[in-house]
Amino acid sequence: MDYKKKMSSAAAAVVFAAAAFTGVTLPAKSIQSPLTPAAQVQEHPAESKGTVRPSAASGRAVFRSIDDTATAQLETVTNMEMTAPGENENLHALYTGQVLNGLPHGQGRLVYDNGTVYEGSWANGMEEGQGTMNYASGNTYTGSYHQALRNGQGTYVYATGEVYTGNWTNDKYNGQGTLSYTNGDVYTGSWSNGARVNGTMTYANGNVYTGGWQNKKRSGQGTMWYANGEQYTGGFSLGCRNGQGEYYYKNGDYYTGGWRSDKRHGNGTLYCADGTVKTGWWVDDHFIK
Repeated sequence: MDYKKKMSSAAAAVVFAAAAFTGVTLPAKSIQSPLTPAAQVQEHPAESKGTVRPSAASGRAVFRSIDDTATAQLETVTNMEMTAPGENENLHALYTGQVLNGLPHGQGRLVYDNGTVYEGSWANGMEEGQGTMNYASGNTYTGSYHQALRNGQGTYVYATGEVYTGNWTNDKYNGQGTLSYTNGDVYTGSWSNGARVNGTMTYANGNVYTGGWQNKKRSGQGTMWYANGEQYTGGFSLGCRNGQGEYYYKNGDYYTGGWRSDKRHGNGTLYCADGTVKTGWWVDDHFIK
């Protein structure tokens, strides 16, 4: 997050007095550079609830000193007033920790008026490195930041009970990670821009699927192991068995051929446990000829 410092005259006097004593060169002024916020793309509906990033909702203002910081030294401040652009209004906050050229830098804690609290590492006024964000909504993130966004490894615990642990890129699930859902389902695998790509979903009902995903649904090639002992390997689309695939039934039957919307459809062959073989055309799970 990026912030505009509002120091009281008393605090300013202390800083200038410290500068005179230590020989620190203070910046004469700062310039403002607006940044375009990254889009908040969320894979699961619960992930968007209460996920408040005060400095990214409507844009960020980054304040950077135009002076050379080579001679600057870290200072420590207590309850320094700051603001950050929010969705509808500026959010006020109090910062306690290390600063460099008047910006949070090093270790520090920022407490917002709305109850959100960040504690961890900073660089040039932005969260950088390891830190913990406790949102007013009850959500909590602990992990790595880069330029005020969740980047690298981290764990996000939602107030709803869902937990994501894995890699992040610009506030989105990206790379390898595990998301545990409130209904008991658990997905482990690859993510891209907050969406499942390829991995394993262990369902609360005992079913296990490994394969491709698209728009939160099973898609492409995959294998489903059913809790009743049956197994399907083949094509999926919109979460259903579609295309060519093989199905092993618990009674010993085996089918290979076409599928549509979870039913045998098109050319296929059913090898029955009693030795019967049905080869030909299937429509909505019924053998035609």
